Amino acid sequence: MAATNLENQLHSAQKNLLFLQREHASTLKGLHAEIRRLQQHCTDLTYELTLKSFELTELALQRR
Repeated sequence: MAATNLENQLHSAQKNLLFLQREHASTLKGLHAEIRRLQQHCTDLTYELTLKSFELTELALQRR
């Protein structure tokens, strides 16, 4: 009887561990996707800032 109870506890613990591993993997996948999205957004903003800076420099040079 005690062995059956321990087996049930072990089985439950294994199921819980598997669930946590899957949730962890899913969370990491989502975080990596968010990092890639933010990196792309940062790249886009850097490009826009560089372009605007170049345009402002050109405008300032034309006014001289």
